[in-house]
Amino acid sequence: MSKGSGVGRGLGGTRLRASDLRARRAFERRGLKGVQVPQSGLRPESFAYLRAGGKVHGGLPHVTITPDGRPTITDGRHRITLARERGQTTIRAVVQGMGREGGIRWRYEGPIKI
Repeated sequence: MSKGSGVGRGLGGTRLRASDLRARRAFERRGLKGVQVPQSGLRPESFAYLRAGGKVHGGLPHVTITPDGRPTITDGRHRITLARERGQTTIRAVVQGMGREGGIRWRYEGPIKI
């Protein structure tokens, strides 16, 4: 994970706290492996459309990393589920790490493990 803020640096070049770095490095190692995709609101017709080659709407999936290092899928549940179903091991996504006081501490855009 190198695109976006550099290792050890947050948005705007600010220095990341040790807890932010631990959360980021833990996510780099494991990605979304083992993370369940929330099923509420997933529409079967959306899966049918995507499986049939329909155009993906909404850009890249978004993942938010809580201050304690827990990843939460905030957008792109259908795309992540379908990628897993197809046997893909990675997917391009936007990942944002949240600080303990709120606000985004770091951001990454690129492939993540699923």
